[in-house]
Amino acid sequence: MLNGARIASVLIITVLLNSCSLVSLINKRVQLKLAYSSDQEKLVQEISQSKNKNSILRSIKFTKIEPNKAKKLLKEKLIDAYLGTLPEDSETEKPLTKNLIAKDGIVIITNQKNPIYNLNLDTLSRIFTRTIGSWKALGLADNQIIFINKKSNNETRMFLETFFNKLGTNQTSNQFEVNNDTEALELLEQYEYGLSYISFSSLNSRVNAPQINNIAPTQINISSGTFPIFKPIFIYESEKVFSSPEKRKLLRDFLHFMWSPEATRKIKASGFVPLSPAELEVLKAENHPFTIGVSAPLSGPYVELGRAIVNGAKLAVQEANERRSQTHREFELIICDDKAELGKGLECANQFIESQVFGVVGHLNSLVSIEASKLYSNHDIVQISPGSTHPWLTESNDVRGKIFRTIDTDEKQAEKLATAISKLKIPKKENILILHNETIYGSNLATLIENFLLKYLGEDIQLKSKSFNVNDSRYHLQLKDFNPDIIVFIGEYSDAAQMLVDLALDNKSNISFFGADGNFSKRFIDLAGLRAEGAYILGCDLDQDSEKYKDFEKKYKDLFHSTISSFSIYSYDASNILINAMQKLDSENINESLAELVSHSKTDSYCGEISFDENGNPKKPRIAIFKVVKGKFVKTEL
Repeated sequence: MLNGARIASVLIITVLLNSCSLVSLINKRVQLKLAYSSDQEKLVQEISQSKNKNSILRSIKFTKIEPNKAKKLLKEKLIDAYLGTLPEDSETEKPLTKNLIAKDGIVIITNQKNPIYNLNLDTLSRIFTRTIGSWKALGLADNQIIFINKKSNNETRMFLETFFNKLGTNQTSNQFEVNNDTEALELLEQYEYGLSYISFSSLNSRVNAPQINNIAPTQINISSGTFPIFKPIFIYESEKVFSSPEKRKLLRDFLHFMWSPEATRKIKASGFVPLSPAELEVLKAENHPFTIGVSAPLSGPYVELGRAIVNGAKLAVQEANERRSQTHREFELIICDDKAELGKGLECANQFIESQVFGVVGHLNSLVSIEASKLYSNHDIVQISPGSTHPWLTESNDVRGKIFRTIDTDEKQAEKLATAISKLKIPKKENILILHNETIYGSNLATLIENFLLKYLGEDIQLKSKSFNVNDSRYHLQLKDFNPDIIVFIGEYSDAAQMLVDLALDNKSNISFFGADGNFSKRFIDLAGLRAEGAYILGCDLDQDSEKYKDFEKKYKDLFHSTISSFSIYSYDASNILINAMQKLDSENINESLAELVSHSKTDSYCGEISFDENGNPKKPRIAIFKVVKGKFVKTEL
């Protein structure tokens, strides 16, 4: 037993260790480096006052910079985001992604003694670009216009140079350059014939603010967009943010804060003009990510196939977000473990419906997909299954046009396997055993394989179809009363590998082995070892020697520390089909629904181009027979 002193020591050490762990976690907290210019300093000060009570703001690191450096810092990924207004990109530049958060009216000001009441944009443009230099051109006395400009690195000046199309930049002896609005106001009071510009937030009663195009510079006019000169204030995003899911989420959370009632009050308090309620609603909708539900077994006997489905979807979404342009929304996955069980699968379906997902990638098991499809169809949610092969999934009139699959149907798979067996050149193929898992998929595929084998090999062959329990790995017991020449195995690759181990232990390695698509994974070869040599496996029709596929395979392995299976690619395809259709849906002048866009789609895949027939099944076969040779899958002509 520990004495009191030792107990106290243990407790102190435990507290210290926990404290160190906490400090470590705090230090690892993701921060968003958000830069701003002096023009936005008041707004940043207002926002920062809420840091103590807002965890999002505590993760924002505000950094003041010169605005003429902002674009370079964003493109070189030295900052994550910029709050302000930058000159428009040239046609040759890749545009920066930006999100509107507020407006700032740019008010033209003159000395109080100046009787000018209204100016039009054309006249202002010529004053700004030095082609008008006298008040006489405006109907006043012949006195030179003393134009008080801002320094060349001032954000508002840069905006106006773009606004007035940079028609001229000639300097004159009567032009002043000041650093900020305060200096512009002070200098203007000294010059009766002066003219300058300031932020609406800096306007006071000591200067004259003429109308522009007969519209007064008021908060209502600026907010509604009727006042012609206003500077939109954006949050610009660096591409650096796209590659970090944590920073993307942090930036999105910050944007939603900036569109909140609390931020609206802060925008007003800092002198800027908040966005109108209508603008805020549009921006929130446009920035709400496209959500895709992914349902697969992530526990239980089919966990490896389920992980392959989830990983394929994750990779597709990551790539889409990395290449996302400012005209497209971000994509997010909602992942649900359906355990390959009907009840849990329906729970996942209802979760997706409540979350208002746009589409679903799933499920693996046919029975789960068939029953869940009724719920998805009733709520106009598009479902694309990467793993369900039973014909009932897409045959029902109630779901047709909304439910699709990227994997070939049982019939196509059965015919491919039976054709390969009929072409196989071995001394004897009279006795064939079909082993299948106890699912609607396994039993239906087994029946179809039997029918095709009888068609191609004749009635004289001995066929036996038996089910096995996935929780009982003693597969060799299935051979007790039957000595087959060929075994067709319908199940997961770990079960198939165990079957080959059992055959070797029972000195029955001479039996030809055919595995269904659930066995097409390098993990099958790894688990079976040398016993996998010579096995025939149905899989996705890949060109494994292409450099493009090798790059894809490496990316997948680096990201998930796992090897690709057929279901990885089928899920990757399903996700990309949804992503491409959603991006079209997000574009202008699209009159088709998401389901219609999917049904008319043609998508490149590592298994060949995929498009759908009227039932939602792949038009072209996507499968091939591979043979394990020296630890690799080699495509055959079978």
